[in-house]
Amino acid sequence: MVPKNVIIRDVAELNKELYHEIVEKRRLGKLDLVRITVMLHYDEQAQKLVFEDVKISTFIDDEKCRSEYEPKLTELQRELDLLKSENDRLKSENERLKGELQQIKELVEKLA
Repeated sequence: MVPKNVIIRDVAELNKELYHEIVEKRRLGKLDLVRITVMLHYDEQAQKLVFEDVKISTFIDDEKCRSEYEPKLTELQRELDLLKSENDRLKSENERLKGELQQIKELVEKLA
């Protein structure tokens, strides 16, 4: 059984570390959604809760995500459309040149 004072002390320390990571390092606000998962075990000799594999997952709402990435997606779609157009033009030019090359080969064969 873990003593109550150990739980209070060690969970308070974990909260301080989480606050530092979430608010100071990641600059998340009060309304930002996070999921915290942690594995822990009690070290009886040290009289301490040992927190391991602490993971902080941040969730971004659709509107914020869309507003951040939509301009870039629009720009990339425009570039993709331009590249498709250029690719079609080059394919057409390639076919035209193949035809001309075939005509030249036929002329060379006739001359030979």
